[in-house]
Amino acid sequence: MNYIITGVGGQGTVLASKLIADTLMERGEKVRSAETIGMAQRGGSVVSHIRTGPAMSPLVPKGYADVLIGFEPAEAARCLPYLKRNGVAIISVSPVKPVTSSLEDNYHLNEILDFLKNASQKTLMVEGNELCAEVGNSKVLNVCLLGVAANSGCLGITIEEMQSTLKRRIPPKLLDINNKALKIGASAPLVLGNTYLDDLT
Repeated sequence: MNYIITGVGGQGTVLASKLIADTLMERGEKVRSAETIGMAQRGGSVVSHIRTGPAMSPLVPKGYADVLIGFEPAEAARCLPYLKRNGVAIISVSPVKPVTSSLEDNYHLNEILDFLKNASQKTLMVEGNELCAEVGNSKVLNVCLLGVAANSGCLGITIEEMQSTLKRRIPPKLLDINNKALKIGASAPLVLGNTYLDDLT
C-alpha cells in the first residue's frame, strides 16, 4: 500500500502519518515513510509519504498512491498526480488560505472543489471544520480524518487498531479528546459528488 497525506503546517499531517505508520508496524508490516515540507514555518505545504511492502524508496512515485488524505483542498489538488487510477482521495473541504492568497484574493475554493470532484471517481469530501466543531477542538482535524479514512475501508486499518495506536502514542491527558475525534470522524457522512460512500463498492 502507498499513502499520501498532505496539508499545511500546523494541521497535524506529520502526526497523522506517524500514527498510520505505527499502526502498520505494530501489525508487523514493513513500513517506509518520509516527509517533504515546503516551508519551515507554520502554514507551509507538507506532504507525507508512507509505503508498505517491498518498496525500496520511502517516496511514493506519481500515479502509485492507493490513498490520498488531503487536510486542505488546494494541497490535495496539488498532490492528486500521486493518486493511482482507482485510488481513493479523502479530502477536507475546509480551506486554509496562505497569506499570499488572502491578500491577492486568488484562492478560488469552488473551482478547486469542482476540480477535485471530477479528478477521481473515488474522491470523498468531508467538512473538516464541522467535525472539529463537533469534537469541540480545532486541533484534532488529523485524527478526525483518520477516523474518516479508517471507516471508509480504504486505509486498511480498523478503528480498533487506530484506537490502540492512540493509546500508545498520545499523551494520557489528550487521549480522550483524540478518541472522541476518531469516533466522530468514523461516523461522518462521506459524499462523492452526488454519490454516497455505500455506492462506491
